Amino acid sequence: KELKDETGLSKRQINYRIDKINDLLKARKIGPISLADNKDIILDFETKDAILRIIQKYESEKMYYLSKDERLVYMYLMLFINLDYLSLTHFIQSLKVSRSSVLLDFKDLVETLEENGIQVKNNRTNGYYLTGDEMEIRRYMIKLIISNFSSNHDSKIFNLFIDEYKLDSVLILKETISNLSKKHSITFVEDRLLEFIYIFVFLKAR
Repeated sequence: KELKDETGLSKRQINYRIDKINDLLKARKIGPISLADNKDIILDFETKDAILRIIQKYESEKMYYLSKDERLVYMYLMLFINLDYLSLTHFIQSLKVSRSSVLLDFKDLVETLEENGIQVKNNRTNGYYLTGDEMEIRRYMIKLIISNFSSNHDSKIFNLFIDEYKLDSVLILKETISNLSKKHSITFVEDRLLEFIYIFVFLKAR
């Protein structure tokens, strides 16, 4: 009842959100939030500590400023998943840089993509979007992911993007794919597994 009063959500919505938090905790092998018979919320110390760490990580990532190369990756992924009308303003808001910086980055991205047989077009219906051979469009996304892991082994840029656009949870997918790979005797080294997961997430979104 207190949560309903505090959030303005229905009981069903609150239960749904607790289930989603528990999915995240389960993927990290941490005990869940549970409800007692009297509807009290039970949260042990380890679970509470884990939730605080997740929140702190999210807050620090929100303040993260992208490098030039990361902005180019981010812009390509925005074009790649093609979820909605995409304008210059969307790039400015997502990248948190000035209009002039976005225009310079966009020019560089367009030139690089043209070298790979991919064009960026713009119309009133779709805004900016990718055209060209679909396999080349997908291959370029895969190349970005593999290149990123081979150079710095860092998935921060992809995690930021996934959080921003509410794509599939990497933690849950990692657990699912790890279990399936064991079942079918498929062996992944850690980086190859992560590459596979991020590629899957972005292909599915597209």
